[in-house]
Amino acid sequence: MRLFLVAVALVIAVSGCSDGKLNLLLVFWGDHEESSSSGIPPEPKPSSPSFSSSSAPKPGSSSVYTPSSSTAEELPSSSSEEQSSSSRGPRSSSSKTDSNGNTYVDYPTLEPGAKGIKKGVTTRYWDGCRPSCSFVGNIDNKQKPWVIGRACDKNGINEIPLIYLNPRSDQWGTYYTAVPCAKEPDQVWPKSQTYKDWVSDHPSFPKESHAYTCFDMAPYAVNDTLAYAFAATLETTLPCGKCAQLQFNNEWTYDKNQEGNSKPRVTHRALKGKTLIVMANNTGTVGENHFDIMIPGGGLGAFNCFSEQIGSSDLGHRMGGLLSECSYNEDTSYGVPSDRFSLAQWQDCLEKRCHRAFDGKPKHLLDGCLWHVEWFMAADNPEVEWTEVPCPKYLVEKYNSTATTKLPDCYTSNPKTCQIDGLTNN
Repeated sequence: MRLFLVAVALVIAVSGCSDGKLNLLLVFWGDHEESSSSGIPPEPKPSSPSFSSSSAPKPGSSSVYTPSSSTAEELPSSSSEEQSSSSRGPRSSSSKTDSNGNTYVDYPTLEPGAKGIKKGVTTRYWDGCRPSCSFVGNIDNKQKPWVIGRACDKNGINEIPLIYLNPRSDQWGTYYTAVPCAKEPDQVWPKSQTYKDWVSDHPSFPKESHAYTCFDMAPYAVNDTLAYAFAATLETTLPCGKCAQLQFNNEWTYDKNQEGNSKPRVTHRALKGKTLIVMANNTGTVGENHFDIMIPGGGLGAFNCFSEQIGSSDLGHRMGGLLSECSYNEDTSYGVPSDRFSLAQWQDCLEKRCHRAFDGKPKHLLDGCLWHVEWFMAADNPEVEWTEVPCPKYLVEKYNSTATTKLPDCYTSNPKTCQIDGLTNN
């Protein structure tokens, strides 16, 4: 008989769009227990949703990554440098180059319980929505240079402007508005000069497109033991534009017994010791020390913009995505229930679903889904040790907006002669 522990999270979040509606969300999670003698496997655990909310608390003055000569490359933080060398072999902070020409460094092993090392949990999602760190109101504009996260148009490739001069400014005074997030009803954005200029400069621009996640924010494997990804986090855990080193520790969040001990899958055992560097580009009501990793096919979460963006709803379970189809034994071709799958069977099951969902779609989506198969070992919500580290150049370049690089002069002048939707600080 299964034991279900149900955690109910009552979340009120502003959608991040200019209509200012409140969204009331209930998220239910249950914990695994060993399957019964009938051979039926435990039910999979849904991953937590991402919340793109412009109403989320604004990070403090130290919350935004600012490029400098000391942080342009990946260098482990001082708390990491204090730890012992890796069991995989000696590591150093000297730069190396991966097969695609990206520079990187090895990171020291994180020792559980050491100073500055915390325990954390992971989930996964890819909702396609405009990340909350691309909303001006969520970024501390005291930082110089001003840094804000990217968003893209519907094709997921062209970066889109983040604010525009509202054509109704004559009625309200000079007023800038956020480019609407996906699926938001908006009649003003297509009438703006910013929109007209953007269409003229980008002939392939999907007409009247709103803002979505950029496809190149999919995870990237540097080598067999190091990878990069973006994640939704709580601001007090990791604010917009900051990075963390996650080290997988063979624990499984949703398979704890009453004593708090875990019975990891073979996939978690295969992932143990690998290092993932994540950059926060989304915020919301995920818990403290919780990293909701962006993985195409990882689950649509609470705000599904992705199905409409790519014209497909064949993306697995709303919470948990493609891997959850394997967990729920929706493929009987292996002859055994999923709790008896080998590592190869878990990977094969997920790989087939990645191809089903993303063959013929933009390459970043298929590559990101296959990263879950090949580097992430088809793991389901593994636990980690983690610490904050400087951001690698690879993630900084994927995060920083180039379409919107500064606040309008009329806002930074003294006195101000314009307003920006959602921005109240100086």
